Amino acid sequence: MYRRLLTSSANTTAVLGLRILSQGIVLLVLARALGSGNYGALAALSSLAVVLGVLPNFGAGFVLLRRSHDRSAWKEVLDYSVPTTLAIGVVLAAIYTVVAPWLTGTSVSSFVVACIGVAELLIAPLAMLATYTLHADDRVPTGQFVQWLPAGMKVVAALMAWLAPAPHRLVVYATTQLFFAAIGLYIGWRITSRTHPIQLRPRAPTRSELRDGAAYVPMHLVSANPSEIDKIAGVQALGTEAGVYAAATRLMAAAVTPVMAVLLTLQPRLFRAGVESRASRRHLIRVTAAAAFACGIVAAACVAAISGAIVSILGPSFESIRQTLFWVTPVAPILALRQAAGTVLMAEGHPMVRLAFELTGTLVLLLGLVVLGRLYGLPGASAGLFIAETVMAVVGWLAILFLPRRD
Repeated sequence: MYRRLLTSSANTTAVLGLRILSQGIVLLVLARALGSGNYGALAALSSLAVVLGVLPNFGAGFVLLRRSHDRSAWKEVLDYSVPTTLAIGVVLAAIYTVVAPWLTGTSVSSFVVACIGVAELLIAPLAMLATYTLHADDRVPTGQFVQWLPAGMKVVAALMAWLAPAPHRLVVYATTQLFFAAIGLYIGWRITSRTHPIQLRPRAPTRSELRDGAAYVPMHLVSANPSEIDKIAGVQALGTEAGVYAAATRLMAAAVTPVMAVLLTLQPRLFRAGVESRASRRHLIRVTAAAAFACGIVAAACVAAISGAIVSILGPSFESIRQTLFWVTPVAPILALRQAAGTVLMAEGHPMVRLAFELTGTLVLLLGLVVLGRLYGLPGASAGLFIAETVMAVVGWLAILFLPRRD
């Protein structure tokens, strides 16, 4: 098992390395091009879209994983999930365009908001369906590459925005990232169709299928909140410093990305662990926890090492980011453990428990951001993040220890 785990994790890490590289380039180029004020507004809008972006699939990805042992079932899931994703995505994108500026407290043109909405609420969910199909077949590195393609194309959009005149950079980025994300989606589905030649027959989902997927929707929605909700509320709580906080936390989260290589590699095995002995299942869970914590420690060390260089790259409007990185770095191993706990709880058949602990953590994070952030600025917001992640990690792993598996 260890050799397969190491090989698959290494391949997945290589693909996730592309994600880290592309995320870093997009973050640094956009932050430098837009300045902390405009970057904070863009981060708030993008985070809201990412949170809502888990809705269009309506839990179909996790249904695919649960039925990964039955290849004939994949086509049945895709037949209803593709049209469902399109229908929900279109409606959500329209609603998002209207309400997003009000919810985030930003003043950005409707055109920019619409471009972000279509990219995150329509294109990204369709790419996720292809990713889950490949994950169900234990082709995790390929699945992650397909998921990365639309996001990876944003590097080109960020560079084009940086080259544009300063007043038009945000509009140029919004337009080009939508165009290149669509190209990435097309390439991703072409790759998936070559390895899984499924002839889709679009249809409406049955009540049973909706019920199966609906069990995962609240959990998936809330699981995105701890990583994004602080950016959404950041503009209102921190004002012009929201861009600095968003950049610092995104850099920390990007450094933790390698833990997803291990979690994604182990995810199909964790879901199928019900057929194994209790001792084997518990051993797999211990491996998951240890690997996640180790990745978090390495991520914290990397962030600390590069913090000085980040200041010179981002420019004078991000002068306070070095100190902010010092405050958020200790969150990295705790974040990794929280992500691992969520993955294990899903595989153990406790999506509502994951929903509960991540919803609790989200509320603690919002409270910390609003109270501590407004009182103490960036140090207070960082302390609120540390407290929230600690609460989620502790509650999640206590639940794993004491709750029996449900198949």
